Amino acid sequence: MLKERDCIEENKMVRYTLLDSLRNKIITIAQITSSNAIHANRCVPSYFDLERTFKHMRIDAKDLEPIRYGKEPEISQIEVQETQMREEDFFKESPVMLGSRLERDSNTDIHIPEHIPPFPSEHTYKETTVVKQIHRDFVSVRERHSTNQEYINNALNSFYLRTQPTTSLYPKKQHDMRHLLVAAQPPKKPAFLDALRPCSQLFEMDIYESEGQTQASLLSPFSNIPIRNSVTVNTPFPEPDVLPCKRKATKRKMQDNLEELDWSMPD
Repeated sequence: MLKERDCIEENKMVRYTLLDSLRNKIITIAQITSSNAIHANRCVPSYFDLERTFKHMRIDAKDLEPIRYGKEPEISQIEVQETQMREEDFFKESPVMLGSRLERDSNTDIHIPEHIPPFPSEHTYKETTVVKQIHRDFVSVRERHSTNQEYINNALNSFYLRTQPTTSLYPKKQHDMRHLLVAAQPPKKPAFLDALRPCSQLFEMDIYESEGQTQASLLSPFSNIPIRNSVTVNTPFPEPDVLPCKRKATKRKMQDNLEELDWSMPD
């Protein structure tokens, strides 16, 4: 800088003093600029930090005009040669092997050594929960239940087709197994009996245990023995058990029983 200003060195002490003052000035400019950049949360100082430093040190832009409009030093141009890439430098993915089970087996030219453990899960880098949170609504539960029922029905049908005798939809035997049906036999009891007598309901106490057979139940026409016809019909369903009851009483006996009934209200 002294040579650019054509300074004549008459005394070495004056030269060293000028060098120290200029060096200290540059150091203070750098320190204030870096502190301004850190205060603004920037890793690299910018033009705004330098401008603020000049205002702090009372350096006007007019003083820098001769430097701005002065001749810039010629920068020697350096020719950079183009980079040459070999074929070995390009990453080529090997084809997936048929017997490969792990991801490492699918690529033989992998760069990660096998002694290094696998990458950790997402919650180590992100603020995610470790426990999987399940949000189920009514529609998703119904869909899941229906898919499970369909899977169970298909599995049972395939099991019955393999184990039980089958019949075909066509009179002639065919090689296609898609049209086979299970040779279902008539059930031993009708299906509506399960609805009338549900087996899944369990009662702690029998509500009909203490009640005996009253006279009104004996006189009920529904408890009489049904009159059997001479014609019998062969059905696959067994005949229902008939409750034990007495035969139909005469009119005189019915009147006597009605008079003996206690019509008072129970407690």
